[in-house]
Amino acid sequence: MLFRSKKYATFKGRASRGEFWWWILCNCIIIAVLDAIIDGDAANGIQRTVNAIWGLATIIPSLALSVRRLHDINKPGTTLVILYVADLIGATVIGISLMGIRFIPAMDGIGKSYLAGLLLFLFGLAIFLATSIIFIVLMARKTDPAGVRFRSEERRVGKECRSRW
Repeated sequence: MLFRSKKYATFKGRASRGEFWWWILCNCIIIAVLDAIIDGDAANGIQRTVNAIWGLATIIPSLALSVRRLHDINKPGTTLVILYVADLIGATVIGISLMGIRFIPAMDGIGKSYLAGLLLFLFGLAIFLATSIIFIVLMARKTDPAGVRFRSEERRVGKECRSRW
């Protein structure tokens, strides 16, 4: 089930909603099972290592499937890049605010510094949540017939040959 699709690393073509959401469900179940098998307290970092290996093993199939899903709703794959860059910016802002780095040296006093950190955190959280919601909405959209332009070349040629006869 994991890599049962022949297109697990193919960025061309289209993917249905079912194909995408079944992959997400299977991925979540596998991660939950791995976390349940390897107890985080007793494993001394093994759980993080296993999760990192799983993440690295599934990053290309996940990206390819997301791009093909975007093609199915008639959006280019660069939409995914834009969403991931915005997500990275949001996560970076959250991380910076949590580390307590002061960006506004003109603000003196502990209260103002905490307020600036809180506002920075909320700004990063808003960016992160907005891009996540946009991603979920895009992946849940119905198939757009105009997305046929992203169909693989073999299927296009085969369909044209069948229509002539």
